[in-house]
Amino acid sequence: MVNLLFCRIFINRCKHVRKITLPFIIFALISQISFFTHATEEGSWYTVEAAYIEQSARYTQRRVGYYTYNEIQLPESAELTDSLRLVITQTSHDVLNADGIDENAQPYFNVNSLDDPIQVFFQTKRAAFAYTAELQQFIVPQADAWQFSYDFNTNEIQTENNNWEGWVYPAQNRGVMSFVAAAGEDGTAVYAYEDTSTNTNITQNGIRFNNRTNKDNINPWTEFLADAQGKTLQSVSLWVKVEKAVAGNVTVRHNLIPFPLIDDRKGPTLDAGLAQGPEYEMVIPAAANNTWVQIEFVDTKTDLKQFTIPDTWVHYDGQSAIQVYPQILFDGLEVGDKVYIDNYLIGEQALDNPCCEPVEDNGNSDSGSGSQSGGDSGNNSGGIDEPDYNLGDELSFNYHFDDNDIADNQGSQGWIYSIIDRGIMAFEADAGRSGSALSYTDNSENINPEQNGIYLQKWRDNPFTARFSNHGHIINSVKLWVKTNLTTEKDIEIIHYLLPYGLVSGNKQANYPAAVDASTKFVGVIPAGSSDWVEVELVLQDSNSGEFIIPSTWFGYDGGDLNIYPEFKFANTEVGDKIYLDDYQATSVVGEPLPIPTDFTIDYNFNDATVAQNGGWGFVLANYGTIGLEEQSGYQNTNAIAYTDISENENINNQSLLWHKWGNANPWSLAFGGGTIETEIKQVSLRVKVEKGQGNTATNDIVIKHHLLPWNVTLDGGKFGKVTAAQAISPDYTANISANQFGQWIDITFIDANTGLPTFSIPDTWVLTTGSDITDVLPSFFFGGLEQGDTVIIDDYVLQGDNALARSADTGPDEPAHDYGLHDGSGTYTNNPRPTPLPITDSDFYTEPTNFNVTRDLVQDYGVNNADTVDDTDIMQQALDEMSTELGGGKLIIPAGDYYFRSVHLRSNVHLEVEQGATFYMAQGGGWNVWMFEMGNDNEGKAENFSLVGLGDGFTIDLSIDRTADQNERVAVFKMGDIENFKFANFKINDNKTIFASFLVGITERDNDIHWPVNGIIENIDQSNSLFGYGLVQMYGADNILFRNLHSEGGITLRMETDNLTMKDYGKGGIRRIFAEDIRGTNCLAPVMFGPHFQENGSVQVNGVTATSCGFAVRVDDGFVELFSPAGESYTRDGWRTAVEDEIGQGCAAQPYKRGVNQWASRINPVNNCLDVVHQKYGLKPGWFEESYIYNVTVINGQNAHLKQNQLDYFSLTNPNCNNVCLPTTEHWSRRGNVYIGPAIGGVFDKNEAGVDYHFNINVYNLNMVDFTEPYHQIIDSHTSSQRVCSYYGVPDCPDDRWE
Repeated sequence: MVNLLFCRIFINRCKHVRKITLPFIIFALISQISFFTHATEEGSWYTVEAAYIEQSARYTQRRVGYYTYNEIQLPESAELTDSLRLVITQTSHDVLNADGIDENAQPYFNVNSLDDPIQVFFQTKRAAFAYTAELQQFIVPQADAWQFSYDFNTNEIQTENNNWEGWVYPAQNRGVMSFVAAAGEDGTAVYAYEDTSTNTNITQNGIRFNNRTNKDNINPWTEFLADAQGKTLQSVSLWVKVEKAVAGNVTVRHNLIPFPLIDDRKGPTLDAGLAQGPEYEMVIPAAANNTWVQIEFVDTKTDLKQFTIPDTWVHYDGQSAIQVYPQILFDGLEVGDKVYIDNYLIGEQALDNPCCEPVEDNGNSDSGSGSQSGGDSGNNSGGIDEPDYNLGDELSFNYHFDDNDIADNQGSQGWIYSIIDRGIMAFEADAGRSGSALSYTDNSENINPEQNGIYLQKWRDNPFTARFSNHGHIINSVKLWVKTNLTTEKDIEIIHYLLPYGLVSGNKQANYPAAVDASTKFVGVIPAGSSDWVEVELVLQDSNSGEFIIPSTWFGYDGGDLNIYPEFKFANTEVGDKIYLDDYQATSVVGEPLPIPTDFTIDYNFNDATVAQNGGWGFVLANYGTIGLEEQSGYQNTNAIAYTDISENENINNQSLLWHKWGNANPWSLAFGGGTIETEIKQVSLRVKVEKGQGNTATNDIVIKHHLLPWNVTLDGGKFGKVTAAQAISPDYTANISANQFGQWIDITFIDANTGLPTFSIPDTWVLTTGSDITDVLPSFFFGGLEQGDTVIIDDYVLQGDNALARSADTGPDEPAHDYGLHDGSGTYTNNPRPTPLPITDSDFYTEPTNFNVTRDLVQDYGVNNADTVDDTDIMQQALDEMSTELGGGKLIIPAGDYYFRSVHLRSNVHLEVEQGATFYMAQGGGWNVWMFEMGNDNEGKAENFSLVGLGDGFTIDLSIDRTADQNERVAVFKMGDIENFKFANFKINDNKTIFASFLVGITERDNDIHWPVNGIIENIDQSNSLFGYGLVQMYGADNILFRNLHSEGGITLRMETDNLTMKDYGKGGIRRIFAEDIRGTNCLAPVMFGPHFQENGSVQVNGVTATSCGFAVRVDDGFVELFSPAGESYTRDGWRTAVEDEIGQGCAAQPYKRGVNQWASRINPVNNCLDVVHQKYGLKPGWFEESYIYNVTVINGQNAHLKQNQLDYFSLTNPNCNNVCLPTTEHWSRRGNVYIGPAIGGVFDKNEAGVDYHFNINVYNLNMVDFTEPYHQIIDSHTSSQRVCSYYGVPDCPDDRWE
């Protein structure tokens, strides 16, 4: 029998993952026992956590349905009651003939014998098949004994949020908690705590069981002790094993904390509970290290083992239930030391022979405030062990540049460029003062020193992070040895920053400037005429003392890691100047630790504001007013934003300003996005001036309302619906301007009209429709009481807040999201049916221009001859550049005729309208990988607000005639990078089986970051003669794009394969919020393809897919991780596989394949241990898509589908003689065997399934198969059988007409 007090209530939380190689066996000892089919005693059903349900293949019984056999496997140590049942917790198909339905409306089957598999029947239907099951046992509570035990056999470690339910840390980043199987004193599982910090404060080193008071209780201490006032705990014991590198005493402290006894913030409330609870301790002496011992605690407040629960253990409101948090803390540990704990017991009698006696500590531990640590850390030790130090210690730090730490690229670890293409960095072996050095050579005429330099980007094993993230330490000296080789003699200035990287949410584009702003600046001068090594003292700027105290504001955003990146920049250099760096030294003093600030400010002065419906200040509803940027008309002659009423309508909801800006460029999103529930807004103020229109005499108050709109709390109703839903849960900040204040600047402080207070606490309702944290918050202003012609000018907005209580959104009763890659990837597959598609509104994707500054004609105004074959690229580029930069944008008309373009760069605010009858050809020229049109790539900067649209029946882009000097198959049409608010529509593309999709919706690298297309529409495009593996659209990175009415003959129409290697380097990219309608393919691989590779992607919706003679209508590949051999290093296939397995683990590397020139790629086998190592070493994990939806799929049979070699084996059911399958010749395609032509195979190819790590769910609704004869494949999944029936290289050659 299982002791009730060991049981944990986790019904509906059982996770099933791939079977692991532990010695699970059928529990034969009790296999012949018959069990009761139901329980008649008073008790409860509990999940048997140790049980594993082995599911058989799926079978079919005529006139009944599908069925499976379910074998229950248990470890030998499992103890069970007599009443067992198998519960189907989740299922894609209805369960038939169950023995009953449980209290959660889940079907169950009584288990009469563990020796017999349980047969479960399911209703048949055409859908992906998956289910999960768990074993439950009925337990009758024990009546008399008042005791409690907890065995640590269930993994309840909270990995997602340190404020959520489960075992958490009193202070993060002091140690690492882990669940260790079969390591206990009784052979069962235990918890381990490993010290990873030099911090010695006992109150911060350990673990605590957390359970929010507004959540269902899963805390067994609360069940046992919350209502136990007046009862006495006679004995509290714990099994402990201490592993220390150097033997020493270790103190174990145990608190029982009643919560909440007072109504205050969490910290003071915990302190109040600590004061009312016992403070048990026991010291494990050095002699008892490295062995299991059972300790019995003594309350240090009374020196007694007993503790009587006082009457003060009551909720502060006098009515609600309290929680009782157990806390177990450790002192005397050093970095790397580990403590194991097992079998906690509150007993009625003292132990007969416990280990250890209360002994005096030898001074190695400190149970006080921890001030001896001399400063808290900015959330990261950098992976380097710092020495122990005390307040006032003088420290010396040295960095010698002796290792070649130059990064492979801007996204990798190592020394990188502050701005690329300004200089050349090199590792100078044996060229330093005593070893090696690092050099930087200026190769640019740029004279801005802030762009001329290098910094050490290192997030692992970074000694600068370890030393300079200690709050309160005082840096008093920084020196560097330098040597120069200059083209002309002059002083060279060295600028040095210690960049606190990780202060804000987002990528490098946000974090690098934030780090520069927060960093201290040291400056030194290399005097002219210095020909040898000189020591330069780097002097702190803007400081009278010359000392810098590391501030507590250097703290990782949202509790994440903060890294310190040293940066060196060079002023007064010219092209050819070379500077050598060596022997960096900094001295510091250990200062008093500083508290982490929780207050923050949004200070927005409108100086850099823009007016735009997409990317700037615009309207909620247009045509009621005008918005303008008032240059030098703001407070104290700064810029400001003005709103002028142009309508007689007096409804305040129509007179509006809304900032249409998303992401890290929006300070409101930075402050309130990503987990800020319970953040408090203290006050919001604004400077305002009201100017009455000419002849307006009304003296009523002008009302200004201000809302902070959490965006996408609904997806209904377009922009107005999103605004309305957000207003309902936003503060209704209101202020009035009286008539006697008109015409002057007034400082207003907003008051929430709902509460009458200036404060507002972010509520739980600030969540996305998915239940996850808000990403963006858009500020809005509304103006009431205006007359037509009145103007309101706003400036100097200030919001003050406090995020001490900030937390992530509660996503409901289900388990929190996983840390994919470490632990498991089981949470990637979700099941949220959506039988009808979400509505589409074009304005959510693209904002049409309302007017044009100018209209120009490419022939009439710029002199292009559209009747010749001359290259028109230069004239076209001149027209685009002039209209964008000199004329403020406009419309460029391209008349009917022939045009020859090559690498034309589309520009912001220029809209191209192409007349019917125009044809674009690729102009002659050299190069490798050539596009006709490019936009927003490399260092050209962002392109926004532009379009290319065909008029009438559209125009043609013709790649069928190759006019390159040497035939080049690597040509395409559109290379899309950092672009926003764009539209491409209404034309045909005559392809030439070129490599690359015509639309490369890609990424570009610029300013130490990557960028990709955002907000656009691509529609009404028909492409012919596509190459099998490419086609019309390829997406790497994309946000919020609509694809509509697209067709490709051959290849793939909409290919969502996110495999760009630069995204891997930066750890970001992928696609999100993708919508598509009417996607068609003919003689193709598939109209729609999902291929995540290593990238985490958002959700996709496709409504309408038609596949005519294609391999499949929808192809879904699963994600994976692969490692590439280093560029420039020579490996064989087997050599690279061996190298990968030496680093990652034996059996982890799949057979490598060739990628590029002399480079090999090896996929990592989908084994959790292998994936964990890759994630820890490289930050990589298999990719996936958020749950996505495809509607109304039509699959029409045909004989000229493009097929991959590994798909031919599915003909074993539908075409066992391999009829009508042919292989293109080498004249057709040089890489023979890449593609075949033959009959269509089926509707959907998708081997993802629930319960498999990193798999994901693509829902397909209304799949229609046309002109197929039985048998045929509607869906090919992981259960579909196949065998080789085609001779891969023995099938007939394809005739020309089937290839062409």
